Amino acid sequence: MISEAPFFLTVAALNVTLAGFSGLVAAFHRGDRLKTFDVFHLRGLAETGLANALIALITIPVATAAGDLATATRVVGAVVLAYIVVQIAVFALRQRRMSIRVAPPYAVGAIAIDLTVIVFAAVTILIQAVSAYEALMVLLLARPMWDFVQVLSDMARP
Repeated sequence: MISEAPFFLTVAALNVTLAGFSGLVAAFHRGDRLKTFDVFHLRGLAETGLANALIALITIPVATAAGDLATATRVVGAVVLAYIVVQIAVFALRQRRMSIRVAPPYAVGAIAIDLTVIVFAAVTILIQAVSAYEALMVLLLARPMWDFVQVLSDMARP
């Protein structure tokens, strides 16, 4: 096992915890139904949290199979890049299908997070720096956190 495994296990645990928050919020939601806005963000929170956990966890066997973490960072960095591009497309289509209107500050924050993740994934692929990959793993936490904050702020409004 690689020496950085505890870091990746911790990142995976944080992502699963964030995904679990979506279920708690839905379970403890007051009122008869969740708003479409909340459903959109809670679903995104669960999906990104679980996908990010899987990405963090697959780093360990990929590094073991490759023989070193630097090689694994390039491989999994490419997986992250593809995942983010697909995620952006899926969220955009779902947003359109569910007729979700996103406030400009939220949209700017989400776009900034996604672009930063894309840049770090590209840097990780190009230079195979373990530090860039670890930063990428932490940055992947930002999107489910951003969705969670949006749901909480929406629920705080009357």
